[in-house]
Amino acid sequence: MHAQTSGYVPKTIAAAQLENSLDSLIMPENSRRAKGFRSGLVRLILDTLPSLALPADDFLADSTWTSQDWIGRRDTARRIIKFACSAIRAGKVFRLIDEAGGTANNILILFEEIVKLDGPEREMLLKEGNLTVYVRDISSVQLEAGRQKIKALEKQLGISCNVSFIEESITLKRFEPDPDMFTAAITSYTPGALPPSLIKEMGTVFSTYDMVLTRDFSEGAFMRDAFLRQTGVFGRAYIRILHGKTFPGDSLWRKFLTSTYSLGRGLYNQYRVWPGRGHEAGWGLEVVDGKHTGYVEAPNISLLAVELEKHGHQIINRFNVKAFAVIPVGRIPQSNNLEVKYAPGWTEQIILSLNPASENFGLIEAVTIPPAKPEACTVNRSKRL
Repeated sequence: MHAQTSGYVPKTIAAAQLENSLDSLIMPENSRRAKGFRSGLVRLILDTLPSLALPADDFLADSTWTSQDWIGRRDTARRIIKFACSAIRAGKVFRLIDEAGGTANNILILFEEIVKLDGPEREMLLKEGNLTVYVRDISSVQLEAGRQKIKALEKQLGISCNVSFIEESITLKRFEPDPDMFTAAITSYTPGALPPSLIKEMGTVFSTYDMVLTRDFSEGAFMRDAFLRQTGVFGRAYIRILHGKTFPGDSLWRKFLTSTYSLGRGLYNQYRVWPGRGHEAGWGLEVVDGKHTGYVEAPNISLLAVELEKHGHQIINRFNVKAFAVIPVGRIPQSNNLEVKYAPGWTEQIILSLNPASENFGLIEAVTIPPAKPEACTVNRSKRL
């Protein structure tokens, strides 16, 4: 379900998303444009989307594309490696808890990234006793799948991962602070899958950790200024495509097109059919006393950040606009590149939460998600689309 929702992108976009450098692929306004796609209204609609220059090789029949869900998890793994190295160098055991991580996808990618390292970092992270990993989940079925994955990985790579699996709710407090340890928690695409009533309990438990790194599907309209500042042309395209909203300076033609093809209701329906109760990514309708209020519910990941702030954590917030589709429109003259339209489809929000009350607070190097300055996660009410 994650893979279907998050979609696949070619390797050049995957690499740029991983490095937070998607802007580097944008075609300058005065650059040569593709000549191969000239079909009236369709072209005019596509021209409202950001244009990227991508190698034609990305679109061969045997080209490998990557799930954007997987890209996010790999980003988490790389950041955790940097935090872990910082803590271990300071003489601490790095204790990592993958909350609601039953199938161990995050941990699988973490160790794949560790074995790619050269030099002392690889040896340091694989040395027994330096890195301790726990996977906690309420589902015994998913935990068993996670155990089998880790066993297969250990056999394949010839390493010991030192992973423990715990069957219980992530809203239970288990891991007490330890002066010899740096305790970090990660969770990917989890907050939105929980009832909003559990987010407060989740925040209380997570606030006891030295650091929390979580990512989930979200919605930029609840932090519009920060969202547009961080995502630029992709954020504006998202607001146009998903919300049907325009911006000062938009042409009359762009305003007309934007008002006619808002995809917001489609995205709302997509999150509603999530297995179980749906996914609270900022698209659910708010209900009070059995009646719709005309507002949509805030993303659970933002509500989690607010709860962590209440417990004194510093929040560093980051939005990324992910693709619903990438559409080649033709070859760019005198090059081996294609002009590709980037059609936004969903927002990923990343929260890095640091605990200033912890004695380990000063151990973390500047391994933060841009922007590095802590920023309050103010959640504004948003009208129904």
